[in-house]
Amino acid sequence: MFKVIIENLFDCFKDLQVKRMGLRYINEISISSKSKPLSWRRYLNNKLLSIFNVADDKTKIARAFNNLTLNYDNFKLRFQYGMWNSDFPATIRKKVFILDYDAYDESLWSKDEIIKFLPIFHDKIEQLFEMSIKQALRDKMNE
Repeated sequence: MFKVIIENLFDCFKDLQVKRMGLRYINEISISSKSKPLSWRRYLNNKLLSIFNVADDKTKIARAFNNLTLNYDNFKLRFQYGMWNSDFPATIRKKVFILDYDAYDESLWSKDEIIKFLPIFHDKIEQLFEMSIKQALRDKMNE
């Protein structure tokens, strides 16, 4: 699908210059549960949850969000994750966790490079997503 769109864009606009190319997936995991809103061990990789351990009183957390940028040879991948809390500045009450993956580069891109790199971006994002979640979340997503 992307390939067709990209080819049509370059065919219609002969002087097209792409100065930033990326692929972004924002996953909002919302679980209706009476359990504690910060209790994610069943669903998410424990490595993503360490931010909650910083607070001496978890009931006071109003927002807990991490930003990790990885610099690969040909692109960057920004991974933002945590509990953004739409009710901020109130403390977290809803069980909603964000996994936001953005693979991108800010150089000049040709049509062929875009077509080549979109699957690479997708594969890297998918790899990180699969590392981030546990089987209980996979099961819940397949319900």
